[in-house]
Amino acid sequence: MLRKPDFRFVQKNDLGEDAPMWIQTILDPFNQMIQFLISAFNGNISVQNLSVQTIKLPVTAPFVETRVAKEKTDSVYNVQIAQILDTNGQPLTVQSGLSWYENGNSVVITNIFGLTASVAYNVTIMVQYQ
Repeated sequence: MLRKPDFRFVQKNDLGEDAPMWIQTILDPFNQMIQFLISAFNGNISVQNLSVQTIKLPVTAPFVETRVAKEKTDSVYNVQIAQILDTNGQPLTVQSGLSWYENGNSVVITNIFGLTASVAYNVTIMVQYQ
């Protein structure tokens, strides 16, 4: 297991008495990045911080093409299945996949493979943006 880094802010006085006044202009953005890293290592990294959209779809096989609005204006990089559960909360145990394409402000999921006909599922899909 990796040890959590010991991040700390850098102040002008850390650089010595002769540090020029303008150095604080450089240290302020640097310390903002350090604060971001401290927050990230304290458990504040989540899907919401990334260029990812989570879509939860109730599906009954056979799958019917579904159009979902994009949450971001960026181009879609990848769409993948994160989880497929049946209505009892049991995960799908066969190989699965999906086909998709981007169309304007939507992601169109054309098929989800591996579903059993007439069975209801809760599918979680991750859309990754560039």
